[in-house]
Amino acid sequence: LLELSLQECESFTFACQNKILTLLFVVYCQRLETALLESIEYDENGQLKRLLGSSLDLTEEKALQQTLLDRNDQLQKANAELDNFVYSVSHDLRSPLLSVKGLLALIFDTAQVDDNVEKYLRMAEKSINRLDDTIREILDYSRNARLGVQREPVNLQTMVDQIFHDLRYSTEPSFQFLSHYEGSPIVFTDKARINTVLRNVIGNAVKYRKSQPEASFVSVSLFRKEGKLLMNIIDNGEGIESADIHRVFDMFYRGTATGVGTGLGLYISREVMTKLGGNISLRSEPGRGTEVTIFMPEAESPAAE
Repeated sequence: LLELSLQECESFTFACQNKILTLLFVVYCQRLETALLESIEYDENGQLKRLLGSSLDLTEEKALQQTLLDRNDQLQKANAELDNFVYSVSHDLRSPLLSVKGLLALIFDTAQVDDNVEKYLRMAEKSINRLDDTIREILDYSRNARLGVQREPVNLQTMVDQIFHDLRYSTEPSFQFLSHYEGSPIVFTDKARINTVLRNVIGNAVKYRKSQPEASFVSVSLFRKEGKLLMNIIDNGEGIESADIHRVFDMFYRGTATGVGTGLGLYISREVMTKLGGNISLRSEPGRGTEVTIFMPEAESPAAE
């Protein structure tokens, strides 16, 4: 009867002499989003005479709300499927690229080729490396979006040294890789994610070094302050115009005219640091270099999130 009244009427009058039914009705009205119990009337003997209430028809609003919920579920499902698709395709594309890179390295090490052939092979190697970097960045973005944070003991000195080693062959012998650590270099963090950030930032320092690299360098410093881990990555490369600083963390933005990257590295780095509960900032001056600062809370013990 109550359901029918609320569906068919904007107001209703309910009269009942049974105290239990009356109590149930009061409780029922209090629980309904669409009903408001306005007054209770008693006769001269103190007996319940009448309950007055009103209701509002929210059928259309509820239907719209359910439609929005359904569409939100569909979007979440589509995003999850897209993430899985991007990860799968990127992974499958990278495997043959790595094979080609290995074959090129074998040719350079063992085969005797003339200068023109080697020139073309080097051009092919450069293009393959650029494509591999793009796929790797897409994979990094996909992993960061799909996977939870997994903290473990990480030796940042060992990690930075490995990144230096990997990048040393892509720059001139005179390029300097410098590092400084205050206190223990071991921290509890997500190893894969912090490696992604450091590799992107240090890689940018190498990629955008000056055209005369005799005194070019990148320096990584680690120290702790007020319970936070701070890392500074400084280089004396090309630098970025002040008008463009606010855009460096945007997706697909490249900070210099000579940029050959995808414009994803710093965007992914910011997304990663947000997931780790930290942040990343940058300041730069054209012709003098760039300083990137990473702030990150340091966990006291390994923990999975």
